[in-house]
Amino acid sequence: MSSIEQLSKPHRIASLIGSLLLGFGLLVALWLQPDGRGSGTHQQLGLPPCTFKFLLNIPCPSCGMTTSWALAVRGDWQSSIQANSGGFVLFLITAVSVPLLLATSIRGRLPWCGLRFLVPVLLVSAFLLALIQWALRIIL
Repeated sequence: MSSIEQLSKPHRIASLIGSLLLGFGLLVALWLQPDGRGSGTHQQLGLPPCTFKFLLNIPCPSCGMTTSWALAVRGDWQSSIQANSGGFVLFLITAVSVPLLLATSIRGRLPWCGLRFLVPVLLVSAFLLALIQWALRIIL
């Protein structure tokens, strides 16, 4: 589909819902207070401590991701990257996606057809960054 083709009504509605859900995630990150330890912020949502860390005594690949978002949404990007670099990339993807999805739902077309290919690459990159950072935390 090229960028000039009109999206169907279900696609436009899905874009709007996606924008709202991702925007809600950003608002939650703004509401949360970043944990000074670099992880554990998710417990403010009533979630338990990291089971992976409890069972194996090492952090999981996603440890620090919620903290990363809570820091990034406040503009503390360096601390966000330190908390979880993959989480920081996911935050950036989300922050850019909210207005793009909203514009897509309003205009009825993708702002740039290359997004269909770029987003999966960025998501895989975020996942790989989180795994690399996790491995380094365990090794070092």
